[in-house]
Amino acid sequence: MIDNFTPAIIKNIALRIDTLRVQYNLSTRELAKKSGISKSQLSDIILGNKVPNVYTLFCICNALGISLSDFFDFDDEVLRLRGKENILIKIYREVSPMSQDTLIKVAKCMK
Repeated sequence: MIDNFTPAIIKNIALRIDTLRVQYNLSTRELAKKSGISKSQLSDIILGNKVPNVYTLFCICNALGISLSDFFDFDDEVLRLRGKENILIKIYREVSPMSQDTLIKVAKCMK
């Protein structure tokens, strides 16, 4: 019975990775590099030709700055952000706490 669901599951995983890749404004090459996998491997996953193992999926999620639970949580508000919103969040996560405070102050001034 589970075999009947396998193509749908593969398609959903592939679509989810590609959707997040686009949301984060990353090319396939960029996401592959950040994930530590080859571009051809990532392309095969996105096309549904291969299913990522848990470690590979973890690496992809890590490169996107999300957890595995976020990956499977389709209702997570953070994942529904548009590309530029995700860029701001990514920058915020990459800078020092002092710079984070500065970013918040600048954003509040722009309201």
